[in-house]
Amino acid sequence: RDVDEGEALRAVREVAGGQRGDNLGAGDIQHRQGLRLMEGFVKSLITMFVIMDPFISSLVFMEMSHGMSSREKSAEALTAVCVAGGLLVLFSFSGPYLLEALKIDIRSFQIAGGVILIIMGVQSVLEAAPEGSVQRPVGSKALGVIIGTPLLTGPGALMTITTLTKQFGHLIPLLASATVLAFA
Repeated sequence: RDVDEGEALRAVREVAGGQRGDNLGAGDIQHRQGLRLMEGFVKSLITMFVIMDPFISSLVFMEMSHGMSSREKSAEALTAVCVAGGLLVLFSFSGPYLLEALKIDIRSFQIAGGVILIIMGVQSVLEAAPEGSVQRPVGSKALGVIIGTPLLTGPGALMTITTLTKQFGHLIPLLASATVLAFA
């Protein structure tokens, strides 16, 4: 069947978010797409910032690295950011496929992640360590790994990056995560 140019343009506008009959030009469609990308980035950034909380991780890092030289602190901080970033990239690409392979619905995964976060929050409140009782890890790269994986990129961050990837694709959540890691 022959499709006239007007009908094809109306179909493109409908897919881009406009309604049939809207007089949207190419610039309007690009503007809407840009707004959607920006909205996705801001949502991802806020969500990852709240979940990862780089300021708390920085405070823990400063306490645990007390007595280290500046060079050792820099090396440990780089290790922490690399471990956290590597895990986020890994879960961004493998998380959605892992969920599909295990036949887990994204909504069920979000609910389970929320329950895990509630449990972790209650545990952290009930098991609060007294001031000055932070134990320092032994080993040259232990501090960076401890800050990188359970603090910056714990179960909540891994669940969140997987959910955001399903919602916005890979680029937006990874850019938001990289922005958060820049604060760490």
